[in-house]
Amino acid sequence: MTATLWIDKTYLTNLRAMLQEMLDDVSHQVNGLGNKSTILGNIWVPPVDGNLNITMPGGTPGTSSTFPLGADLNAKLTAMGGTVSDDVVWLQTVLGDMIDEIDTTIKSMSDTENLNEDTIQKLMDDFQQTLSDMSNGPSTPKPTGS
Repeated sequence: MTATLWIDKTYLTNLRAMLQEMLDDVSHQVNGLGNKSTILGNIWVPPVDGNLNITMPGGTPGTSSTFPLGADLNAKLTAMGGTVSDDVVWLQTVLGDMIDEIDTTIKSMSDTENLNEDTIQKLMDDFQQTLSDMSNGPSTPKPTGS
Protein backbone atom coordinates (compact mmCIF):
# COMPACT_ATOMS: atom_id res chain seq x y z
CA MET A 1 0.00 0.00 0.00
CA THR A 2 1.40 3.39 -0.96
CA ALA A 3 1.18 6.47 1.21
CA THR A 4 -1.19 9.20 0.13
CA LEU A 5 0.23 12.66 -0.30
CA TRP A 6 -2.11 15.33 1.03
CA ILE A 7 -1.42 18.65 -0.60
CA ASP A 8 -3.06 21.27 1.54
CA LYS A 9 -2.30 24.83 2.61
CA THR A 10 0.21 23.69 5.24
CA TYR A 11 2.08 21.50 2.76
CA LEU A 12 2.29 24.35 0.23
CA THR A 13 3.37 26.84 2.92
CA ASN A 14 6.20 24.50 3.99
CA LEU A 15 7.19 23.92 0.35
CA ARG A 16 7.23 27.68 -0.22
CA ALA A 17 9.53 28.17 2.81
CA MET A 18 11.98 25.55 1.49
CA LEU A 19 11.98 27.11 -1.97
CA GLN A 20 12.52 30.58 -0.45
CA GLU A 21 15.59 29.29 1.39
CA MET A 22 16.97 27.92 -1.88
CA LEU A 23 16.16 31.20 -3.65
CA ASP A 24 18.03 33.14 -0.95
CA ASP A 25 21.11 30.92 -1.48
CA VAL A 26 20.89 31.33 -5.26
CA SER A 27 20.48 35.10 -4.91
CA HIS A 28 23.68 35.20 -2.86
CA GLN A 29 25.46 33.56 -5.80
CA VAL A 30 23.98 36.06 -8.25
CA ASN A 31 24.63 39.14 -6.09
CA GLY A 32 27.69 38.03 -4.14
CA LEU A 33 28.02 38.19 -0.38
CA GLY A 34 30.57 41.00 -0.16
CA ASN A 35 32.87 40.95 2.85
CA LYS A 36 32.24 37.71 4.75
CA SER A 37 33.77 36.72 8.06
CA THR A 38 35.07 33.14 8.25
CA ILE A 39 37.24 31.17 10.65
CA LEU A 40 40.16 32.00 8.34
CA GLY A 41 39.45 35.74 8.50
CA ASN A 42 37.49 38.09 6.29
CA ILE A 43 37.09 37.19 2.63
CA TRP A 44 35.41 39.00 -0.24
CA VAL A 45 32.76 36.88 -1.98
CA PRO A 46 31.95 38.48 -5.36
CA PRO A 47 28.95 37.65 -7.54
CA VAL A 48 29.28 34.79 -10.01
CA ASP A 49 29.44 36.62 -13.33
CA GLY A 50 31.68 37.32 -16.32
CA ASN A 51 34.10 39.25 -14.08
CA LEU A 52 35.30 36.08 -12.38
CA ASN A 53 39.12 36.19 -12.20
CA ILE A 54 42.08 35.71 -9.95
CA THR A 55 44.87 38.17 -9.25
CA MET A 56 48.37 36.95 -9.94
CA PRO A 57 51.46 38.44 -11.50
CA GLY A 58 50.69 39.06 -15.14
CA GLY A 59 47.23 37.59 -14.73
CA THR A 60 45.35 40.77 -13.89
CA PRO A 61 42.66 41.47 -16.50
CA GLY A 62 43.30 44.47 -18.72
CA THR A 63 47.08 44.47 -18.27
CA SER A 64 49.79 43.22 -20.54
CA SER A 65 50.81 39.85 -19.26
CA THR A 66 54.32 38.82 -18.36
CA PHE A 67 52.82 35.51 -17.31
CA PRO A 68 50.73 34.16 -20.22
CA LEU A 69 49.34 31.28 -18.15
CA GLY A 70 47.75 33.81 -15.76
CA ALA A 71 46.14 35.69 -18.65
CA ASP A 72 44.87 32.43 -20.19
CA LEU A 73 43.50 31.25 -16.84
CA ASN A 74 41.62 34.52 -16.33
CA ALA A 75 40.20 34.38 -19.86
CA LYS A 76 38.82 30.88 -19.11
CA LEU A 77 37.49 31.96 -15.70
CA THR A 78 35.72 34.94 -17.28
CA ALA A 79 34.03 32.71 -19.87
CA MET A 80 33.10 30.15 -17.21
CA GLY A 81 31.78 32.83 -14.85
CA GLY A 82 29.45 34.18 -17.55
CA THR A 83 28.07 30.71 -18.33
CA VAL A 84 27.57 29.82 -14.67
CA SER A 85 25.96 33.22 -14.10
CA ASP A 86 23.42 32.55 -16.88
CA ASP A 87 22.52 29.22 -15.25
CA VAL A 88 22.25 30.68 -11.75
CA VAL A 89 20.12 33.64 -12.94
CA TRP A 90 17.83 31.15 -14.72
CA LEU A 91 17.49 29.13 -11.51
CA GLN A 92 16.74 32.33 -9.60
CA THR A 93 13.96 33.12 -12.09
CA VAL A 94 12.45 29.62 -11.87
CA LEU A 95 12.49 29.59 -8.06
CA GLY A 96 11.00 33.10 -7.89
CA ASP A 97 8.19 32.15 -10.27
CA MET A 98 7.50 28.94 -8.34
CA ILE A 99 7.23 30.87 -5.07
CA ASP A 100 4.91 33.45 -6.65
CA GLU A 101 2.70 30.73 -8.10
CA ILE A 102 2.57 28.80 -4.81
CA ASP A 103 1.57 32.05 -3.07
CA THR A 104 -1.28 32.48 -5.56
CA THR A 105 -2.46 28.93 -4.91
CA ILE A 106 -2.21 29.31 -1.12
CA LYS A 107 -4.24 32.53 -1.21
CA SER A 108 -6.97 30.82 -3.22
CA MET A 109 -7.30 27.88 -0.82
CA SER A 110 -9.34 27.79 2.36
CA ASP A 111 -7.60 26.63 5.54
CA THR A 112 -9.11 23.12 5.41
CA GLU A 113 -9.10 22.54 1.66
CA ASN A 114 -7.01 19.80 0.07
CA LEU A 115 -6.17 19.83 -3.61
CA ASN A 116 -8.95 18.23 -5.61
CA GLU A 117 -9.36 17.96 -9.36
CA ASP A 118 -10.45 21.59 -9.73
CA THR A 119 -7.68 23.01 -7.55
CA ILE A 120 -5.08 20.79 -9.22
CA GLN A 121 -6.09 22.27 -12.57
CA LYS A 122 -5.80 25.77 -11.04
CA LEU A 123 -2.37 24.86 -9.67
CA MET A 124 -1.26 23.68 -13.12
CA ASP A 125 -2.63 26.89 -14.64
CA ASP A 126 -0.81 28.97 -12.02
CA PHE A 127 2.46 27.16 -12.74
CA GLN A 128 2.52 27.92 -16.48
CA GLN A 129 5.26 30.59 -16.08
CA THR A 130 7.46 28.21 -14.09
CA LEU A 131 6.91 25.42 -16.63
CA SER A 132 7.80 27.86 -19.41
CA ASP A 133 10.97 28.97 -17.57
CA MET A 134 12.02 25.37 -17.03
CA SER A 135 11.43 24.32 -20.62
CA ASN A 136 13.34 27.34 -21.94
CA GLY A 137 16.42 26.43 -19.91
CA PRO A 138 19.16 28.72 -18.71
CA SER A 139 20.56 29.65 -22.13
CA THR A 140 17.27 30.91 -23.57
CA PRO A 141 16.53 34.58 -22.90
CA LYS A 142 13.39 35.18 -20.81
CA PRO A 143 10.49 36.49 -22.90
CA THR A 144 9.79 40.20 -22.56
CA GLY A 145 7.11 40.99 -20.01
CA SER A 146 7.67 37.83 -17.91
